[in-house]
Amino acid sequence: MLKFIGTGSAFNTELGNTSAYIKEDKTLLLIDAGATAFARAKEIGLFDEIEHVYVIITHMHTDHVGSLGNVIEYCNIFKSVTPNLILTNDETAETQENNLREYLAKVGITEDDYEFTYADMMEEVFKGLIKIELKQVTHSKKLTSYAVELYFEDKVVYYTGDQNDHAYLKKVAKKLKQNDIVYTDCTARDYKGRIHVSLDELEQIFDQKQKDQITCMHFDSFASYSEAKSRGFKVASREVSKEELLKQIANRR
Repeated sequence: MLKFIGTGSAFNTELGNTSAYIKEDKTLLLIDAGATAFARAKEIGLFDEIEHVYVIITHMHTDHVGSLGNVIEYCNIFKSVTPNLILTNDETAETQENNLREYLAKVGITEDDYEFTYADMMEEVFKGLIKIELKQVTHSKKLTSYAVELYFEDKVVYYTGDQNDHAYLKKVAKKLKQNDIVYTDCTARDYKGRIHVSLDELEQIFDQKQKDQITCMHFDSFASYSEAKSRGFKVASREVSKEELLKQIANRR
């Protein structure tokens, strides 16, 4: 359902910062724009033939917001498109808006370069899309973080962003229907102050028959990627450009 620009954590530069998207006709919905996201998005032609751009920022860590300014400037200058930044509908919307305004002002983006749209105003942006909800989840103590829920006519797509929120994941597991899809950050490491859900915890929260509906992402290492795959979870793979694909084929010879 979702495609990925990158699937790595803040420091996994080879996989690139985790960022997902839906592109339908000339409309793009981008979830997060971390430090590596703009360059990789441009490499795969993500901005080609677009007329409408919507961006959801799950939280303000650099690996999720670091190239948002580049996305906005590029859309304005080269595509004559004003991106819409999606706000939650809960009581934190004002804080979310102020944080984004402040950040963008510091990187030279004016308020004329973008607009804000509330999540509940996103129905019918894509075929079959009923609504979008942003749900607060536990991640960093310093930042408010959101999971993204995309409600379509035939399925719900859950995108956790970054989190270690067992209560939220248990709610998702309890109401997960056959066609629903979950994209979750994960780690194979266990350490003090961990702010991502571990693979052990995912196996405790989701039962065996749900595993086929779970796609892991935001890998802090290839060990986490390999471990998630070996345990039977799906793993997110990033889109590559034609040039990069040809290079990979050439290197295998």
